[in-house]
Amino acid sequence: MPQVIDYSGWKVKSKLVKAALAQAAVEALDEAEDDLFKRVIKNVSGPHYPIGTSGPETGKMPVPRVTKALAAAQKKTKINPLLRAIYTDLKMAPHGRWVHWGTRKMRKRWYMKDVRIDRQYPVMGQIAYLIWKKVREVGRA
Repeated sequence: MPQVIDYSGWKVKSKLVKAALAQAAVEALDEAEDDLFKRVIKNVSGPHYPIGTSGPETGKMPVPRVTKALAAAQKKTKINPLLRAIYTDLKMAPHGRWVHWGTRKMRKRWYMKDVRIDRQYPVMGQIAYLIWKKVREVGRA
């Protein structure tokens, strides 16, 4: 005797999980982007020192500053729902590339790269956890 299996509930739940997955990914990326952006700003918002004097602890984080131009030049952009960019607007702070990559006479201070390296695995774990949590909520319904 043939057995009948009802998959109608599976199709509905599958659609709900796909929608929840897409929404959770966007929310998790928003949270990760905000965290990374705040850390980049913190790295370029070091102690203030007057123009013409030697900066304190040169070559270390956070980057010592004369003005707030480098911190103000940090931008974040949503390219599409799943792709984000955090960058330095070189029109506002053309010295940003030299601070980041250094010169012959100035040590490099990777104010962006250090944040990415330090936070890469914790952020990926947080994104995975938020997505898992959202999918579980929908799966239980």
